[in-house]
Amino acid sequence: MTTKEKQREQKEKWYEIPYSASEYTFPRDAILRRVQFNDTTMQLELTDGRVISVPLSWIPSLQNAIPEEREKYEISQDRKMIVWNPDKCSINDEVRVDDYLGIHPAGDTAPVTQKERAVVLEPDVRAYFPNSEAVNTALRSLIHLMSEMPRTDKPYVRRAATARQVAERK
Repeated sequence: MTTKEKQREQKEKWYEIPYSASEYTFPRDAILRRVQFNDTTMQLELTDGRVISVPLSWIPSLQNAIPEEREKYEISQDRKMIVWNPDKCSINDEVRVDDYLGIHPAGDTAPVTQKERAVVLEPDVRAYFPNSEAVNTALRSLIHLMSEMPRTDKPYVRRAATARQVAERK
């Protein structure tokens, strides 16, 4: 065996993997269970067992508030946002859990608001698009198709049909 073959064999060494991917837990959603504060951080305990510590210095309205006021929060109905109602305390702010789970590109200082991000899918459409990845893939395909279509002056006429009916015709 040549030196090159020995090096290749060493590089291609396989190790036994004791657990299959199905035995691992991969979070699918960030749902709040509890919120706690100390002098420097806000801890977000999620229903899947994760605990996220967010420095209060990242959220000026919380950093500059007295501890008693920080505790006057409400968790939104979908359990993805912490809300301080200015009618009930001196803080007027909302904190979205998702904003503290990822990295925002440089220059992207303002996270997208819930209103800008949220799109409500009707049940017949949701049956075909169960998550945001499926919706985005379909919309990108549609954008591509539209860019290849010749322009027409004909206005679009909406026909009363559900997404399921349209799909079943094909």
